[in-house]
Amino acid sequence: MSYLGIGSPIPDIANLPGQTGAGIEVILNYPSSSACFNASPFSPSVATPVGGTFSATPSGLNINSSTGEVTPIGSTEQTYVITYNVGGETSQFSLTISPAQQATFSYPASSFANTGTTSPTLAGGTVAGGTFSASPAGLSINSGTGEINLAASNPGGPYVVTYSTPGPCVGSAEFTITSITGVGTGLANVYSMNFDGLSDYIFINPRLEFGTNSSFSNFSASFWIKAGTISNSAYVQQTPLNFGIPVGNTGFSVARGYGAPVAQGLRARIRGSYPAFFQRAGDTRLDDGNWHHIVWTMTYEGSSSEYTLKIYVDGAVENLYGTTDPLEGIYGHTGSYAYGGLAAIGQDNTSTGALAGKYFDGDIDEAAIFDYALTIDNIQEIYNDTASGVTANLSTMATPPIAWYRMGD
Repeated sequence: MSYLGIGSPIPDIANLPGQTGAGIEVILNYPSSSACFNASPFSPSVATPVGGTFSATPSGLNINSSTGEVTPIGSTEQTYVITYNVGGETSQFSLTISPAQQATFSYPASSFANTGTTSPTLAGGTVAGGTFSASPAGLSINSGTGEINLAASNPGGPYVVTYSTPGPCVGSAEFTITSITGVGTGLANVYSMNFDGLSDYIFINPRLEFGTNSSFSNFSASFWIKAGTISNSAYVQQTPLNFGIPVGNTGFSVARGYGAPVAQGLRARIRGSYPAFFQRAGDTRLDDGNWHHIVWTMTYEGSSSEYTLKIYVDGAVENLYGTTDPLEGIYGHTGSYAYGGLAAIGQDNTSTGALAGKYFDGDIDEAAIFDYALTIDNIQEIYNDTASGVTANLSTMATPPIAWYRMGD
């Protein structure tokens, strides 16, 4: 109440005719103009003055009409105009709820033999650059590309491969590998040779194929073994396949055993003029009662006068004991190896004294000798054909072995 003069009250009247009062300033803002479909609920960063109501068009947005809080989960993925109304005065804000990125992908098939590799194809519109994962454990998959190393994967299944996009609105999709097959617990042919670990061996004469004292640069041996158990004692070693001539000259072999803690694994051995000697041990135990496919390759690096050795077990390169490094090593030797003609299956005839003999205890089959280094594709083909119950016909290979000892039909 105002007074004009003494005792003359005049009422306070807002917006008298012909006058305009001060309007209400309404302000609305949110932390961002977009949010992913699965984001956590969020509230306006500014909504003044207080006490107004919120609404959104078109319909589909989960919004609290009193607080303005938006819940993206369950909202329709589209662009909205949010209106804040205070006493008839309004302010608006544009907000987009973004969908998940497309993540559709597939592999060429849903089941595979464990040989070679396979890679996924991303469907059109799928956002690249995400990550791949698989469950359960046992599938050897590249997290960046999705390539599956089938040879290094554990047979079985199903495996579920998941691809997740890089974001910001991460999408994911799954593809099921129903099975990976190819591991066998036996061979397709009925017979194999059993060695007692005491005195059994087979003398072979690859000299007929190599030629007397011929020289060669590259070499491979492929064979299957079902090994018995040996102890971890020092100087215990069993040699399923050996080539060379007695110590003091040249020789090379693949053997198992020779001291803890890898007595059941494999080692590659190569020697030049005594006492030059080289060997490396793998970490796969072979005393599980099953057949295992073994390949040993030797490649001559002529420019550096060195040989590179590799061992493969069941279609995959063997790891050096205690590491994830491939079991391969470089052995210095000048010139090509001269082959002397002595060779044996089931025994090492290159040693004398404490290491003499080294007879193999177990079964051996399908031994083959190649005068070149088998590739990983060659090795996996031989392994999978035989392991899946069809004895690999090595004579039909593009370059067949120079000797193939089948041990029975």
